[in-house]
Amino acid sequence: MATGLPSLFLSQLPRALGWQRQVKRVNPKTQAIRYELVKVKPGSWLGRNSAYLQFGLLYAGLCSRILFINADRLALAIWLLLTIAAAITVGYLYSGKSWCHYFCPMAPVQSIYAEPGGLLTSKSHTGDQQVTQSMCRVINDEGREQSACVACQNPCIDIDSERAYWDGISKPEQKVLYYGYIGLVVGYFCYYYLYAGNWDYYFSGAWAHQENQLATLFNPGFYIWGNPIAIPKLVAVPLTLGVFSGSGYWLGRWIEKRYQTHIRRTKQMVSKEVIQHRIFTVGTFLVFNFFFILADDR
Repeated sequence: MATGLPSLFLSQLPRALGWQRQVKRVNPKTQAIRYELVKVKPGSWLGRNSAYLQFGLLYAGLCSRILFINADRLALAIWLLLTIAAAITVGYLYSGKSWCHYFCPMAPVQSIYAEPGGLLTSKSHTGDQQVTQSMCRVINDEGREQSACVACQNPCIDIDSERAYWDGISKPEQKVLYYGYIGLVVGYFCYYYLYAGNWDYYFSGAWAHQENQLATLFNPGFYIWGNPIAIPKLVAVPLTLGVFSGSGYWLGRWIEKRYQTHIRRTKQMVSKEVIQHRIFTVGTFLVFNFFFILADDR
């Protein structure tokens, strides 16, 4: 799967080349005509459901990796070319960093691991630094940096990640992203065990050197307790990742409710946002270490 930074760079090519889509606006009083760049409207379907779309694309990407991409160079090339084409197309259709904010399947991962702001992260709403390192910016005629923000998302994680984090922490989609992502990661690694019946298949790296990977799509997708299960791998992979994602979300909500009950019972003066933050923090810590322990052992 393409990482976030290359796709971000590619999505900005239409802006750099001056090829972005514009719409014509006519002032009803003066009849003056002006052209404006197109932004994703917060109340539109995409504006309201972008988090679910991105998580869905991440889910599809991980399923595709197990089924097609791991050991097939042609499938990997097609996936990367489609990602490049999608990033450039979105960069043409919408202004700002709309690819990252509304489409990129890696954005949920980066936001989970990067929020809230770090100790050395600059914040544009405090102090004298008005242009942060990661926000959209240009060099003016005086050779100084100035903001090129078109407000494609407000608040913006690239301007102030901490403000963006606390603004959205109570939204339902954040719980889907955090809890669902934990289940998705666990399910991704556990599938290799369920497919082979042991961890040797994963840790040996055999899955990355499998000949004719596409020919295995309709082979049994599970091997449990020494017996193959007659569910095709093409079905078993999305089924496993879907069940684990749903289970992660259910378990996260269950823990959340139990913890809220504990806070009320002990009469602690803690806001719902702080309670949610604590659960997100612990969950992120656990899944971060789970992922990199298994990935590093590879």
